[in-house]
Amino acid sequence: GRQAEVPKISPGKVKTFLERAGQQGKAWLAAAGPLKGRIGSFFGALRMRATAIPGALGHRWQGFTRALWGSLQGIRRQAAGKSCKRMAAVGIVLVLAVSGFLGTYIYNQGFGYVLVVDGQEIGFVTEEDSGAIEHFLAELSEAATLYYGAQVARNERVEFLRERRPGEHMVAGEVQDELQQILSFSVYGYSLSINGVETAVLASEEDYTDLVHKIKEAFVDDNGDAVLRHFAIQDDFQLAKTLVPPDAIARVEDVADLLLNKTAQRRTYLVSRGDSLYTIARSQNMSLKDLQQANPQVTGDLIRPGDELNLVKAMPMVTVSMVEEVTVLEKIPHETRYVNDSSMYTNETRVTQAGSPGEKEVTYQVTKENGMEVSRRVLNEEVITEPVTQVVVRGTRRRPFDPTGRFGWPLPAGTGTLTSPYGWRGGSMHYGIDIAAPTGTAIRAAESGVVATSAYRGSYGNLVIINHSSGYSTYYAHNSRNLVSAGQKVSKGQTIALVGSTGNSTGPHVHFEIRRNGTPTNPMNFYRR
Repeated sequence: GRQAEVPKISPGKVKTFLERAGQQGKAWLAAAGPLKGRIGSFFGALRMRATAIPGALGHRWQGFTRALWGSLQGIRRQAAGKSCKRMAAVGIVLVLAVSGFLGTYIYNQGFGYVLVVDGQEIGFVTEEDSGAIEHFLAELSEAATLYYGAQVARNERVEFLRERRPGEHMVAGEVQDELQQILSFSVYGYSLSINGVETAVLASEEDYTDLVHKIKEAFVDDNGDAVLRHFAIQDDFQLAKTLVPPDAIARVEDVADLLLNKTAQRRTYLVSRGDSLYTIARSQNMSLKDLQQANPQVTGDLIRPGDELNLVKAMPMVTVSMVEEVTVLEKIPHETRYVNDSSMYTNETRVTQAGSPGEKEVTYQVTKENGMEVSRRVLNEEVITEPVTQVVVRGTRRRPFDPTGRFGWPLPAGTGTLTSPYGWRGGSMHYGIDIAAPTGTAIRAAESGVVATSAYRGSYGNLVIINHSSGYSTYYAHNSRNLVSAGQKVSKGQTIALVGSTGNSTGPHVHFEIRRNGTPTNPMNFYRR
């Protein structure tokens, strides 16, 4: 700001005044002969005073006083003989007028403006140069606005203080150079606060609109079958215009990434040989569920050495809710109707009418939060094709020994007679059951597994041992012939040997054992009559 200015008197005004005064006093000055010495002394002093004025201003005033003195001498010669009293009066008036005007002019020429930036004096310039400085400040602001592409404000306070300092004026260019070095600018941006926490600064309100659109795009699939009925950001978004450093303005894309994905620090784990989701979760002190949620790309429990797993689930900073209408085609499961048949065994079935599913069109109202479905409601349902009921005939005839669990009977259905049970027999422990059958009868695997032994072993004769899951194994002994080899994979019900009487045997039969972790158990616990 500027202080109030003192009125200035220009040299032109002084000259005009003196010319008029001279014209009016010509007649009186003719009689000024006796005052010639005094007037001459006054103008001599006047010229000496003008020499104290610096520069071109002093030279101009010296010339002006010499011209004025010459004019007065001419007037005196022309007005010789006139009244000395009147001349004296006019002379006094002229002396006082010239002295007053000249003193006022010299005094005013010492005034200028002190330029102060944030309380620090930068320089002292003339009143004429102060206007150029103000124009330079305006040009600096315009240049900053063009450079940053945004409205700017000067960070420093600039003041113009009017003072009188004769002979101390600086060149305007020097002051401008100093200002260019010390002045800086801030830009107007829009501070985005989420739930009361300042999160980012955007360049404009248009950028905010673009940001909301990008958040919406992240959750809405415009190419899908869903029809968006409602979309809302649940968090409290506040936008306020504020002054910030130019580098504080963030790109819309970066702010969108921050709000959508990046609240959790990324931590990963490189899968090694022998790792499983369970062992990784335990070693990282996290639950298996959290590990699975952090890695939706993993199908089931299938991981391989070299896979990179996320240990932290990235959660968005914003909560977005949306309601969609989705129309889909769904299968209608068919029903199954059973018909009993006493001529068939209980483990036998026969389909007399194949079933087929129907089809329906269903419209759902789906509510989601951050892309995850939280509820679903049926709005409309229309059946397109009715399902066809499947008819199954099932047997009711009981077999001599029906399996109650995972193990099947080691001989074909309806074949064999149980001749010796599990337990103590003749003073020794019998660890299996004996099932008599004609020599050459097929012996079947009671369960799928891998053949551990297929060889002749002492009192067992020809023996087949099959290892199964959960620590189970089955023994088939006294075979006339083994049909499988060690290391071979077999399926439940597959023929693995033929009934015989090899080893310590009293007749053709199969000795059948079931062991759990090497400990024999009664095979009949797995069957019922």
